[in-house]
Amino acid sequence: MSKNKQYLVCEAHEIIDSSHYLTETEIKLIQLCLAGIYQAEPLCPDTFYTVDKKTYSNLFNVSEEAAYLALVEAAKLLMTRTITLKSTLLDPEQPEKSRTIINWVESCRYNGSTSQIELKWSKDIIYLLSQFSSELPYSKYFLTDTCGLTNLHAIRLYRLVNKWAFAGTKTFEIAELKRLLGFLEGEYPQFKHLNSKVLKPSIEAINMYTNLKLSYSLESVGRNIAKITFKIRK
Repeated sequence: MSKNKQYLVCEAHEIIDSSHYLTETEIKLIQLCLAGIYQAEPLCPDTFYTVDKKTYSNLFNVSEEAAYLALVEAAKLLMTRTITLKSTLLDPEQPEKSRTIINWVESCRYNGSTSQIELKWSKDIIYLLSQFSSELPYSKYFLTDTCGLTNLHAIRLYRLVNKWAFAGTKTFEIAELKRLLGFLEGEYPQFKHLNSKVLKPSIEAINMYTNLKLSYSLESVGRNIAKITFKIRK
């Protein structure tokens, strides 16, 4: 599939850092919506944005029936999700440490006869989806570069490290990396299990199926792995 501009996804870094509890299909639904949005035009809070089963089926190599069922389930889940943001993003007069919780989606429609899913974004999140600037940094990628990823951890890791592809390297504290990948406190207390079950399979998939090439080095404090540095090449 050619890298058509309709599959270009632009994501504000605030969204990437705050959406790590979403499921694989929810992320794909959001990506498809973002890829269908013409970034040069302002988003309208009263507009429904459409994703159809055929596009999902073609991109992610599943049957159209399975694609429609997955999209409906993802839309229902997304209706229940919230995202926590710095309050200053929405109102510069708010205190620096203040946080605001908003819904992703105001409403959704799905139609079995047309097999389309329609989402109306919440008013507050529209700013993050369409207004990109130095104050609201973002990264971009073609959805066709990531559609081969079927591992949720790999999808999350790709979106995370792609933010830093321009720099070529990025260092994370292990605890922060686990948080950004969506793990609860206490999960994978030993790095060797995180490495074998999450990082190595995800990096292998990213290197095989996407436009990024990853490698990493580790930094220890005593017997514990404290930091990981990714080397990122496009």
